[in-house]
Amino acid sequence: MVEEVEIEALDSLLQDFAARAKKALLTKDYDYAIETLHFLLSKEPGCLALRVLLEEAREKQLSQKGVTRRWRDKLVGVTHWGWFLLFWKKKPYKALAVLERLRDAFPENLYYTRRLGKLAQMLGLKTTALHLYETVCDQEPSHVEGLLDLAEAWLASGHVENAQKVALKAYRFAPGNIRAEIVAQRVTVAAMARVEA
Repeated sequence: MVEEVEIEALDSLLQDFAARAKKALLTKDYDYAIETLHFLLSKEPGCLALRVLLEEAREKQLSQKGVTRRWRDKLVGVTHWGWFLLFWKKKPYKALAVLERLRDAFPENLYYTRRLGKLAQMLGLKTTALHLYETVCDQEPSHVEGLLDLAEAWLASGHVENAQKVALKAYRFAPGNIRAEIVAQRVTVAAMARVEA
């Protein structure tokens, strides 16, 4: 299992790379920033601050990209998807890196963000998983599956009240959704167990 760490807890060489990535963001060298942050996340997948910087660099780069560049990125993304399927279960840290590349190629596709959240949860990176699911819900507030993922992540991290709010919101968007009913029941049981304790 990977521990979640802050940038300040990284060794000095990795901190230096993080500082270079931040500087590249300021000087609008987004390609360098993204490559450096991918390298850092391959070394320290549990650093949420690096992942947030990567998302910021992606957003800024996307606003600058032309149509030709986006199509090239999408073609690259398709090849990364094959690698992701290969590494998903056997080499989860490699799969994390591949999913980050897919998010570069398809920043508007919430599926990859949700997959990354599931993988982070599988690796025990609860804060990272919460951040990724919140990103999905911020981008599309009525995304029922994203809301359910977020509710389950809140529940797994012991925040039953937050899980209740999110599960209720998901249930309101899709009252007939079986998964929404199951998650709502699990959250209700956890809330009742907490009251009884």
